[in-house]
Amino acid sequence: EQANIVAIVPVKGEINSNSAAHKLLSSSIETLKLAKYVNNIYLVSSDVSLAKQLDVISIDRRTILNIDSLDMDELLQKSLEVIESRGDFPEALLFVNYDYLDRPKGLFDELIRDAQYEGYDTVFPGYVDYGHYWVKSGDGEYKQTDDSLKGRSERQPVFRALYGLGCVTSSSIIRTGKLIGGKVGILPIVDFRHTLRLKDSDINDKCQM
Repeated sequence: EQANIVAIVPVKGEINSNSAAHKLLSSSIETLKLAKYVNNIYLVSSDVSLAKQLDVISIDRRTILNIDSLDMDELLQKSLEVIESRGDFPEALLFVNYDYLDRPKGLFDELIRDAQYEGYDTVFPGYVDYGHYWVKSGDGEYKQTDDSLKGRSERQPVFRALYGLGCVTSSSIIRTGKLIGGKVGILPIVDFRHTLRLKDSDINDKCQM
């Protein structure tokens, strides 16, 4: 309860008030407000009025140099610099991509608890997958990630990273320009619906009809 954890929600472009994106953003913000261990919520957007509407703290995208050319690692690094310049010095950042259609209840607090009590520098959800996967190596040959054909009960799963669902990272890692680093923990996700995002559905089209 004593740790200072802040959430960062990046928004690119405009969001219409009657769109599915706006509904998901509002829902994500409300869920963050219900989290016990999130101290402040920062919205990184060019629309300053959007932060006021949602009653969160604004970081104006336009004040970050060359922001459209930054990857997410760099964007979070620059956002942390802005936050610290305002006298807020968080122990860790919670990165949230608002466009996930559904999140497990209590996810944000669970990620933060894992980071605090297990000593992780980074914690994110990972979808549990027992599939058989092949990758193409540098020499053009295909290789299995796991050549075992044993049943699920005898195999180790792989985890599909769901960073945007919620990723807690210590500020010391963020300052180096990385979202993932140090000692990493993964929170298993078994329900496939928690992997779905707005871009994977036709909800947005329906909302505009």
